[in-house]
Amino acid sequence: MSTTESISNRQSAAPAREGPIDAEVDVIVAGGGVAGLSTALFARWLGDTVVLLEKSAEIGGTALKAAFWYWVPNNQKMQELGIADRKEDCIRYMARLSQPQRYNPHESKFGLTDWEYAQCEAIYDSASPASELLRERGALPYRHCADVPDYWAELAEDKAPRGRVLLPEAACNTMSDGGKVAVGTMLRAARRDGIDIRTSHQVRRVIKNAFGEVIGVEATINGDRSIRIGARKAVVFATGGFIHNPELRQNFLHVPLFGGCATLSNEGDFVYIASALGAQLRNMNYAWMCPVSLEKAVAKARDLSGMFSVSGDSMIWVDKTGRRVTNEKLAYNELAQTFFHWDPIKAEYPYLVLIALWDQRSQDHSASAEYGRLIVPPGTDDAHVLRGKTWAELTRAISERLHRYAHVTGGAKLSDDFAENLRTTVARFNGFARNSRDEDFIAASGWWSNFLTDL
Repeated sequence: MSTTESISNRQSAAPAREGPIDAEVDVIVAGGGVAGLSTALFARWLGDTVVLLEKSAEIGGTALKAAFWYWVPNNQKMQELGIADRKEDCIRYMARLSQPQRYNPHESKFGLTDWEYAQCEAIYDSASPASELLRERGALPYRHCADVPDYWAELAEDKAPRGRVLLPEAACNTMSDGGKVAVGTMLRAARRDGIDIRTSHQVRRVIKNAFGEVIGVEATINGDRSIRIGARKAVVFATGGFIHNPELRQNFLHVPLFGGCATLSNEGDFVYIASALGAQLRNMNYAWMCPVSLEKAVAKARDLSGMFSVSGDSMIWVDKTGRRVTNEKLAYNELAQTFFHWDPIKAEYPYLVLIALWDQRSQDHSASAEYGRLIVPPGTDDAHVLRGKTWAELTRAISERLHRYAHVTGGAKLSDDFAENLRTTVARFNGFARNSRDEDFIAASGWWSNFLTDL
């Protein structure tokens, strides 16, 4: 989205006045990802007439690019297997993770506000019944991933470290295509049950009546013709985030980013609409993140996927000095935080760009085009990969690549002793491999790190 388009979008978001409409339904859903599809389905099953408006030409949103494992506490399969997941324990675990600075295990709501506690309670109470209804009606059949651990399974507050993960039933064994499967089954159910699905319809603003109530939306079709649709009961927005809007990224996110792996239509339309309504926006400064290829992120490649798991067990990440700075097998959101470490002395983000290194063994045994991995099979786009037969040759190639992207990295370049430090780093890591113990980051290892080792 260009600055001009962004300004235009913001100016057009003011609520429209009541007037003639082109169509009317009970419920309008804006956004055709899995959140929008499920909302539309639940409303339809309650007997409402529903129209779903999707901005892009394709239904599915970012879910089409996702593995789509979904976390459902106290799900039916857990109950059948006798895996205890008490409500109090589960909410305590959620409180510990979501608000660690306020977490108090001795308070009745564990340090959460009333609103936050009610949100966690709603997830616990409703996620499993919703999953079962979607399964029963053929919209989202699933299989239970009993052995997949929680990301923070080692925390004492997690009393059910395994068993909460479900996966679309027809997903492949590596689970990487779950999003496509979920979108497919839900879309078929939506069409089967009479939901009016309209693509290339971008909701620009809501319509309000004289009492200030939202009674519909205005949308543009293919960015051109306008349409006004009335809603007798509700307008629901499920329109994704704003990662592909540079203006909103700069204004709201607390760290420098090169883009994201969400669908390119995630430009924050709802932020402008909600702001014009005076709605309270929460957690705007924090995104759920994962590492991405610098080259693809800068190019805004449509096929960019987040790196949800690092390939194999022999890849290391080093900084511009050639030193390893993180446990590469952390859960993806936690791993992404490495990039935003701030050096208060040098006034820079020293790890904003990291260099991933792997050997021929990893190339031969761990190559995959799934999960946004960097080690890709022969015949796959590998323009991001640099090769060298010697440390000096590899160092030159990395230096040249960094120079090419200096305009977006603040001029990041390798230190003069990069090659020497890299040799030392690799030798040290090889020693860890021989002893089967990562001495640098053993304290940062957990159930999830071990689970990913063989992926």
